[in-house]
Parts: sequence; structure tokens; C-alpha cells
Amino acid sequence: MVADGLRRRRTPRTRTGQGLPTMGWAGRLRVGAGPVRPAPVLGQRSSRGPALARPVRPAGSARGRRHHSLGADQTRATPEPIRAAAGSRVRPRLGRRRATALQLAVRGVPLGASGLLPDRGPAAHPRMASRRALVSATIALPLAGTAIPLDTTAQSGTLRLGAVQGNVPDDNTQTPSRSRAILDNHVAGTLALLDQVAPGDLDVVLWPENATDIDPRADDDARGVVDEAAQALDAPILVGTDRYTDAGRYNDMLLWEPGAGPTLSYSKQRPAPFGEYIPWRPFVRLFSAEVDRVSIDMIPGQEPAIVPIPTPRLNRDVPVATIICFEVAYDALIREAVLQGAELIVVPTNNASFGLTAESTQQLAMSRLRAVEHGRATIQISTVGVSAIIAPDGTIQQQTQLFTSDQVLSELPLRTALTPADRLGDWPTITAVIFTSMGMLGGLAENRRRARHADIHRDASLIEVQAPLGAISADDGAP
Repeated sequence: MVADGLRRRRTPRTRTGQGLPTMGWAGRLRVGAGPVRPAPVLGQRSSRGPALARPVRPAGSARGRRHHSLGADQTRATPEPIRAAAGSRVRPRLGRRRATALQLAVRGVPLGASGLLPDRGPAAHPRMASRRALVSATIALPLAGTAIPLDTTAQSGTLRLGAVQGNVPDDNTQTPSRSRAILDNHVAGTLALLDQVAPGDLDVVLWPENATDIDPRADDDARGVVDEAAQALDAPILVGTDRYTDAGRYNDMLLWEPGAGPTLSYSKQRPAPFGEYIPWRPFVRLFSAEVDRVSIDMIPGQEPAIVPIPTPRLNRDVPVATIICFEVAYDALIREAVLQGAELIVVPTNNASFGLTAESTQQLAMSRLRAVEHGRATIQISTVGVSAIIAPDGTIQQQTQLFTSDQVLSELPLRTALTPADRLGDWPTITAVIFTSMGMLGGLAENRRRARHADIHRDASLIEVQAPLGAISADDGAP
């Protein structure tokens, strides 16, 4: 027989009538001609087997009399609304305990009271409240930090600077003429600053990484035009260039003083793997010959990322952190420079290879983070943009556009105070990882403990009276 599109199971019957009751109640009554005896309760034993393994026959009952119970028969174990929605096979698919839980839920019996789930009672409420408070504090503390004002005032004077974004030619070839065009663009941009300032007004002029692929230390023409620009402004220029050796090349930032040439330099400590050098080149070449597009590997520098800028106006040298390109992503490198006295952060970069992607703004976001982290004014200066002036609180004060020639002028505060990030270094991160790991392990252990407790509690509390047909027949005196 098919009802509601589903095949219904036929009710198994015994010689005494309806199918066996399967509800998990603590007792069952059977109505007969004689007195009624309740079923045994938990812990009570009988000579005929476990107390909860079989029903009790009322005295004087007839073998052929129908049995009535507080539960339901095998087919009626699931209430009608549930069977109508899920079909008659819901109990075999769910299993006895889950089907019993479903029955109790439909009848409005709390699962904690039924023994299916532990009822923790009022004692669980304080623990839940403490957990909620902990979660709230975890969320609120970082948000509260954003409300704390950050000091942006100068502590050791100010530095007057100009930064030049020279731009690059449209073609992407690596030719001597293109390299010279990039150098000429930055020289022209430097001389354009004279439309806004007089010679000697600036303490330093900043050029980006790879502002000249022609090393002015080795090429006389390049040396002449760079020194011409420095003397025209009567200010030192921080110049980005490459230095080639037999072992490879270095990515340098030179301090070029008017009339004196390069007096100091910093070499990039963290070249980008697979972009500026190829690790395990013979092995990687097995998978792609494209690795040889990086024909000369960049060699890492060994000195801290700090360059002192002679500043006659302040009668001293101003130590500046020179963080080349994606070195801005390395915490320890910047922290080392600040701990050695850097009062300003400069991030010279070359974003030309990334085109109109969001790479430059991604890098700008990192530069803003470093400004806040170390409490230092920060300048990101790029060959093609974006370039920006960033206050010590992370505020962008000026910003250029991609692939344009531009210049920025600013007088930035010099700061010497150390932030908690400078003092503590990686310890907050290490501590957070340790406590998070401990919390995760503790949570796993607690979940396992609760699962074991729930299984024990459920097995002890869930009572299902279901006797085999043969046991009923024997109890009824069947031959």
C-alpha cells in the first residue's frame, strides 16, 4: 500500500496483537483482567533478565488480549506529522535514539529531562556568562585601540624634503636608451622643484628605487647629470641605482651630496625570490626556462637599513630608515632601523613592472601600517606611483597617481620616541600564538570530556523497552 508517495511498512504483529512498544519511557502499564504491575525501574533486577530488557505481564491476563502501552508500536513510533513529512522509514534511518529524541521533541519533552542530552542546570549559566564576557572583551579591546589618539608632533625638529616621481617610458624593453630616459626624467623632475622652492630650502631630495639603472658611480655621464641636479637645489639626493659585481648585483640607495658625489649607501637586505633572484636555479629550470629572464641574481646587503642625512639647518645628521620596496613587509628590518635611531621612514620603490594593478596601493597600505607601528612619518616614493606622504598616525597627507610625472614637497616631523611595537618586537605575536594554541588544545580536550560525559549520561538515562518476540512468547507461556 502506498500513501503520500511512500511505501509504508507493515506493522509486525505477534500472536497477542499489536507490534512491540519502543518508546523510551521508564515504565509501561499493560491493561488486563487482573491487577496491574508497573515495569521494573532502573537498577532493579529480575530472575528472568535485566530489569529494563523486557515488559512485565499483568497477572491473570489472557494470551490473546491486546497489549496497550504508554508508547507506540513499531510503525507509530514516529508521530503522524513527522511521518507525513519524512515517510514511514524515518525511524530505521534515524536509529532508535535519534527517533526517540524526535518523538520527545514533538511531544514537547525537554531533551535534558529525557536523558538524551545532559541538563546542566543553573550552574552552566555563570560559565556561559563568563565566556560571553571573554568574547566581548576580545572584540572590544582592538576596537578600543583605534580610539586612542596617536602623537604626531615633532620631537627632534622637522625635515624639509622633496620627492620626485619621474615616470618611465611606455615600452617595457631593457635598453640603454630607456635606462637613460628614466634617469633624465628624474633629473627633470628634480629641477622642476625649483619652481616651488629656492636652492638650499630643502634638506634632502628623494628619488625612488631604480631611478637610474645606470650606476652614476661607474658612468661619467650619469654622474654629471645627478651631481648637476644636486648642486642646482643645493641639497643631497637619495638616489636609487644598481651596482654590478662578478658575483651579481646590489640594489642600492646612494646618498649623493652636491659636489662630493656618493658618500654613503645602503644595499637591499631582502631581495624578492623569483623576482630579483632565483633560488635553486638549476632545479627550478627543470620546470620552466622562464627563470633565466632574471639573468643576474641580486645579492643581499648586510648593513642595517639606515642612512644619516647631513642637515646643516639642524646642525646634525638625521638618521633615516631606507626601506627598499617590499622590505616594508619585514617587521624586524624596520624595527632594527628605528632602534638604531631612525627618525623618519623612506620607502623607495619601483612599481613599473606591475602596470595598473593594485600592487602599489597594497604597498602603500603596508607603509601606512609601518608609520603607525613605529610612530614615524613615512614617505613612499615610486618611479611611476603611487607615491605618498604619510603622517605618524597613518594619515595620507599627499598622494600621486599612477604613471605620471610628479613631485611632492613636505616638512615632516622627526620623532625619537619608541612605540610598544619597537620595545616588544615579536613577543606580543609569540604570546598570542601560544595562548591561542593553548586555548584550542584546551577546547578540544573539553569537547572530548563533554562528549564522554554526554554518552555516559545518555546511556544511563535513555530507557527503551523492547523485548524480542521470542521472549514475549516464552513469558506468555507459549508452547
